[in-house]
Formats: sequence, C-alpha cells, structure tokens
Amino acid sequence: MRPVVLANGRLWVGFDAEGQLRDLCWPAVGQPNHAAGWPSRFGVAVGGRFAWLADPAWSLAPTLSPGALVAVTTARRDDWPLTLVFTDTVLPDHDVLLRRVDVRNIGDQPLAVDLFFHLDLSLDESPLGDTVLYHPALDALVHYKRRVYALLSGRGTPGPGLSQWTCGVKRFRRLEGTWRDAEDGRLESNPVAHGSVDSTAAVTVAVGPGEAAQGTFWLVLGDSLDAVAGVHRTVAGRAANDLVAAAERTWRRRLGSGRAGPGEPTLAERSRVLLRAFVDHGGGIVAGVDSDTVEFNRDHYGYVWPRDAALVAMALVDAGAGGAVAPYFRFVARGVSAEGYLAHKYNPDGSPGSTWHPAYLEGQAVAPIQADETALTLVALDHYVRRTGDRALAAELLPRLVIPCANFLARFRTADGLVAPCWDLWEERYGIHAWTAGATYAALLAAARLAEGRADHECRRWRRAAEEIAEAARRAFRDPASGRLVRTLVPDGAGYRPDPTPDASLWGLVTFGVVPASAPEAEETRRTLLRTLAVPGVGGIARYAGDPYCRDPDLPPDVPGNPWVVTTCWLAEWSARAGETARARELLAWVERTAVDPGVLPEQVDARTGRPVSVTPLAWSHAAYLTARRTVAGAGRGTDAASARRAAPEPTATTCSGSPRPGRSS
Repeated sequence: MRPVVLANGRLWVGFDAEGQLRDLCWPAVGQPNHAAGWPSRFGVAVGGRFAWLADPAWSLAPTLSPGALVAVTTARRDDWPLTLVFTDTVLPDHDVLLRRVDVRNIGDQPLAVDLFFHLDLSLDESPLGDTVLYHPALDALVHYKRRVYALLSGRGTPGPGLSQWTCGVKRFRRLEGTWRDAEDGRLESNPVAHGSVDSTAAVTVAVGPGEAAQGTFWLVLGDSLDAVAGVHRTVAGRAANDLVAAAERTWRRRLGSGRAGPGEPTLAERSRVLLRAFVDHGGGIVAGVDSDTVEFNRDHYGYVWPRDAALVAMALVDAGAGGAVAPYFRFVARGVSAEGYLAHKYNPDGSPGSTWHPAYLEGQAVAPIQADETALTLVALDHYVRRTGDRALAAELLPRLVIPCANFLARFRTADGLVAPCWDLWEERYGIHAWTAGATYAALLAAARLAEGRADHECRRWRRAAEEIAEAARRAFRDPASGRLVRTLVPDGAGYRPDPTPDASLWGLVTFGVVPASAPEAEETRRTLLRTLAVPGVGGIARYAGDPYCRDPDLPPDVPGNPWVVTTCWLAEWSARAGETARARELLAWVERTAVDPGVLPEQVDARTGRPVSVTPLAWSHAAYLTARRTVAGAGRGTDAASARRAAPEPTATTCSGSPRPGRSS
C-alpha cells in the first residue's frame, strides 16, 4: 500500500504507511523501480534518543495539498517534545524529490534535532555493481550505475549542508546497511562502497522552545554526474519554502484549482489530481506502482494495460485534462500488431510487457489477447475527440490505429457474428465474453465516427459488423430459463456452453449499449448481482461469485470474494441508470469510506477485515469512481448522464452515408 504517491511524468515516488520511501521509478512512471520495494527509512535523534519514523510510537497523518501533487504529513509521538511536519513533492520540471521537514519544539527547552535520510537503492532493479560515494565538492551522496545517477543532499538550520553522512554495504555477509549505523545517532563517514550498497545522510536542526525550524533533503535523478550536479546546485540555491510554493502553483495551473465544488467529496478532487501521477511523459498511462504486489508472483502493476489506460483516459478527459491524454493514443498506436490488435500490456517505453496468456491452448493456437483492450482504445479515442473536438488527432491516427484495429475487430468473430474466443477482462477465462462483446460493439461504432469523411467503405462495414455483434449478443448471452444475462460462452467440444456465474462485468452489455438498462433481462441481472455479489460485513461488490484472487483461504464459501472498487462503482452506475439513485449513492459512499488517507483507492479490500488488498492506489479504481460519481450525479438531477465508459451512443446517432492490472489474476 502506498498512501502517498508523487510524480512528474518521469520520476515516481511512493511512500508506505510508515512514511518509508518504497518505490522510486525513473526515467518513466512504473519502470525501472530503483527502490525495488526495500524501505528507505527516515530517522530522528534528539536528547540522546533515536527512532525511525516506522516506530509504532509515531502517529502519522498524511494529506494532500489541494489541487497539487504535494503531500503534507504530520508526525507526532507522546513521549517526545516535538512535532514533525513533512512536505514532500516531486518538482514538476526537475526530476527531484524534495522533502521539507518543519520541526516544531513543543517543549520548554531548546533542542538540537538530527534528521536522518536513509537511501536503499538497487539501480536498474539490481543490487549488483552499484556504487555510492560522498562527493565533497557537492556535499552530497551519489549513487550510480551505468546511466542512472541518484544524488542525495540537504541542509539544516542553521547548518548550510549535511551534518553527517556514510556509505555502506547492505544485505550481504551479515551487513544489514547503514541504517543500523544511524541508530546510535552518529554516522561513521565511510566515503565509498560498491556492490550491494546503501547510504544515510543527516542534517541538524536547532530549534528553541515553542519555535519551529526547518531541515530539507533533496534526491535528484539523472543520467550523468553532471546532470544531477547541475540540478542539485539549482535546488541548493533556493529556499525550500520557495520551491514548495512554486511546485504548488505549477501543479494547480496544470491540474486546475483543486478546490472541491459545493457538495463534492474530497475524494473526487484528489482522484483527479492522483490520476495525473499515472501518466508517463512518453504517453503511457500506468496501472499502478506498488512493489508490495511483487511478492505475489515476482511481477508488478507498473505496466500500461490498454483497458485500464483507456478507462483512465476517458475519466481524465471528463475531468478537463484532455491535453494530458492525447499522447497516450500516439503511444498505444505504436503497439498495434500487424494483425491489428493490442498486446496484453506494455512497458512504459512501449515494448510488450509480461503476459500469462498462452498462444497455445488445448492443442491449438489461440490469440493471447483480450480483445476488449483493443476495443476500448477506440472507444476512448472517440470519447476524447468528441469531448475536445480534436479531429486532427483522429485523422493522424486513422491509418495507424483506427483502421487496423477496427478491421481486426470486425473480422475477429465467429460464424454467427459473435466476437471470437479470447481472454476475459479479468484475465482468467478463455471464451466468448459479454463484456468483450459490448466493448467491441461500441468500438466499431466509435471507429465509424472517427473515420467519417475519410473511409466510407470501412465505415459501412464496421457499422454492419457492430449491428451483427449486438444482435448475436442479445440472443447468445440471454438465458431464457433464468431471464438473466450470462457472462461467458465457454468452448465445449464443437459448440459453446453458457457460464451463468454472476459477474459484475455483465454491466458491459448495458453500459456499451447492447442491452438497454430497462430491458427485463438487464434489470433481473442487476438485482441478482446486487444480491449475490454483495459482501456481507465489510460491504461492497465482488467481481463474481467464487472469486479466488487474493481470497483469504478461510473465507466461507458463501462469501463471493473480496469487494472491488471498480465493480462497486459499476453497480452504482447501473443502479442510477435503473432509477435507484439511493442505492447508487450507498454504493458510492462505500467506495469513499474505502479510501485510505490521504485519499487513495485500492484495487480491492479484504472480505474479512476491510483492509486494502493488492495494489494501492490503482488508477482504474480512481477512474471508475469519477465516472460513477458523474453518472450518479446526473441521475440525481434527472438528466441522462451516460457513463463516460459508454462512448458509443445508440446506433441511430451515427451515419456514414455520403461521407467517410490491478483485473488481475495471475
């Protein structure tokens, strides 16, 4: 869990609940993670006593500065005569983590307080061959390997620079690291270490009774010593207060005022701000950066899933951040395969990410993809163009993204018109899926709008394919016996058998316009999902009945699984569309209660304890919340606020005549 995340599109920093730096990604959001999940500690020494901030005696209260990616954390403990206020930010225009520490003396005696910043890095995600040294001309500790440099320096009050420092070896031959050296309050000043290394720097703050004084640290990332040294001199030459104030002004200018409107929950404003942290300077929109998830399968969420990215992009467009979204479509266009589909996921540099989808299954070759990811990319691009009016981007991407992807989706079908078998959005099952059918229908209509005036023939063909998919889906995914919708058609010999497991992703048939919300089968399905997927005790909505992902092995079998933020938001939207606004608001209120201070949403919470499980924060969760809030608010005003996810209006709205993670389970 990372309650505090900060980023500027190149440098990403994540702090855990104990105030320890655990994720440090550069030069892209998500990868490589030079902290690799190991804690970089922060310590305090005063009056002959020493403690790390992770000591349970400290009480930490983090928050976000309104409208800015600036975190303010207050730290107190009952047995010490001081309060610490940390102000952390990644500078918007420099790859620098700035930490200002205001030390407040609440006692009646003057204090000399030593602040210790421990840095445990494994550059390029490996501890092999790192070097750390003290650089006297810079008065800084410098970690480096190949083209990655990390410089740590600081100043106290009234001291001009570092008061102590040391370099050492970590996790090798019984050597734990320099953090152990710090625990007596004195560092040994070892000038260099190589291999598996860490370092600790300290500044001293003198503060009188009832007064406050500052200590400041800065961590600079760059590709050479000259690069980090130049930025270091710039930062060292400015007051910390000025740097923080300038960062806040810049973030608010880029992100909006940041002030919640009348009646708007704080979580909405913070979600809009946090989503920008997931957008990489190269265009990728990363799902999440929380190295705690590495313990699950030696992999992580620091990838660009086209599904997650498309849904986040639409939420950002609705939040007025279309300018931040446009580069994503150029990014994803570079990943289109020769066949016209998108890969399971991508690294932030655009190369294919890891996958658990086989290309060979039960004796035959299969497409190792989730077709909804290709489809949702077209839905998102159309949503962006219609909201921003940027037809130039649509024209630019028509040959590289729209035409190849729409052509693939139009032909990726069975003989009876359904979308062909692939992997589902939860990345667990191979078959023909209701969610994918809905997304593909919407995508082909979106492509027709994007191609209008430029590709008459393709436009007509895509619309025809969309109608065939919708007609086949309405027939194939309805179970006459129960009157409900089914989530998947599972390959079974020469045919397919329906999988009637209650699954929140059936919302896809409604939100993408295949089945009206008012249809009897849609309403019966919604009521069944609310009844069978509601998690007793902690609340919220599970993904589907019997969900095993991150499930407590002792959970009773009648509990469907852990509740997810995304699925709870879907049922809130669905209920609002069905006219049950009170139920919709209850579900949104559950999401708001699930947020971890200072307002980050997890992927899911434990069905027993309600504590966050898996990646926290998850970009998709924040996007789903913003989208659901918009839909529910529109329903409450009596307007038709269609989901941002449903970027395709009814078929009659488009004409071509005469003119051209996180679901995670593996």
